[in-house]
Amino acid sequence: WVLNKSASWQLPGFTQSSNHPVSCVSWRDAKKFCEWLSKKEGRTYRLPFDEEWTAAAKTGTRYLWGDTFPPPNHSGNYWDLNAVKNLPGRWEKSIFGGHPYDDGAERTARVGSYAANKNGFFDLGGNLWEWCEDAYRATLNTPAVLAENPILKEETAADGTPHRVLRGAAWDNLDETSLRPEFRDMDEPDRRDDDYGFRLVLDLN
Repeated sequence: WVLNKSASWQLPGFTQSSNHPVSCVSWRDAKKFCEWLSKKEGRTYRLPFDEEWTAAAKTGTRYLWGDTFPPPNHSGNYWDLNAVKNLPGRWEKSIFGGHPYDDGAERTARVGSYAANKNGFFDLGGNLWEWCEDAYRATLNTPAVLAENPILKEETAADGTPHRVLRGAAWDNLDETSLRPEFRDMDEPDRRDDDYGFRLVLDLN
């Protein structure tokens, strides 16, 4: 992988329209947007808390699409045949162990391209990792997940800045663990990536 210093939320390295989720944004970028939109509309917008995201995703199934793995086609925007078609070499076997998953999108998909979950929420799984308000704590993940992913034991950056929670997986995810709705990823609040995005909560109080 090579860092593209010219990339940004306006030029993430792949084609997007105004109907796609914004990518290449850090936690601080998302917070600034919340502040700007709140001031513009005179209402309070913010990032969801981890507990709120969990409640939105909780449907009583093992995965956001149901209980089977790999997911059925068009269950959400994950690593699929479209994601690998323009890569050099043969990557088909990287898709869920060779399962020919197809979600119709090479990178990000238009918001609402897949069915809403039982709670009426779209795109909680796949498309882009979603920043949450919370500082990351290793105990948010299970001991088994931490044993499988030792990096998730790290709660702060080298300078002591707390990591922030990311939920939901993205278009480039394919491993079973990260696609579980209870899985938490994390990163530094200033980190931007082409699979990082966010959703907003509107406070009605």
